[in-house]
Amino acid sequence: MLKSVSFLILLLLALSINTGWSQLRSDRAKGEKTIEDAMEAFEDIRAMVEDHFIPQKLITEAEGLVIFPKALKIAMGVGGQGGRGIAMIRLDDGEWSNPFFLGMGEANIGAQIGVQSSDLILLFKKKKHVMDLEDTELTLGADVGISVGPVGRNSQASTDIGFEAEIYSYSRSKGLYAGISVEGTILQAHDRLNEAYYNTDEMDEIYFNLKTPFNSDIKKLIRAIDESVE
Repeated sequence: MLKSVSFLILLLLALSINTGWSQLRSDRAKGEKTIEDAMEAFEDIRAMVEDHFIPQKLITEAEGLVIFPKALKIAMGVGGQGGRGIAMIRLDDGEWSNPFFLGMGEANIGAQIGVQSSDLILLFKKKKHVMDLEDTELTLGADVGISVGPVGRNSQASTDIGFEAEIYSYSRSKGLYAGISVEGTILQAHDRLNEAYYNTDEMDEIYFNLKTPFNSDIKKLIRAIDESVE
């Protein structure tokens, strides 16, 4: 009887360990895919027509950047359902940090027709609001001001443009970027993905203590962002 109980305990322990490793591998793969999709979102910016381009000046001046690639499912007159994203800050040397993984809670996306999958990009005037995401959820429009972002790369208006809101929001669908209202959308840290990808869920550790870029995939992501303003 005792041997049977011991065997059962060992079996359950082995199953638990195997399940834990499977979850870790799955989460790490999700993180890798999120970074790959975020890189593609910024690579697409370089191919945008001028009237549907996020102004380069705003990307250059932004201290924070949030990308939710291929995350939004929107129907006319209703809210949206978000997915996985990343948050980056501009470091003191002017370079972009490693990405910190985020999840999107309740999403409230301004009315759009026929959009099934779209990238969401948020440009932050100050990095402080990105840093706050480590300890608390951030409700866009309530905890921090947000506005629909202006578009246009080389127009006369874009040369004088600056941040008149703490955050500018953009979405991309069918190859075009446009400003989009996301007031009421909740952003939150995705601790499980951060832990799986970096072996830590501490934002300060990921931003300031780990090697930047952390790996070749993140190096490609940062290059894509930098090349979008060249």
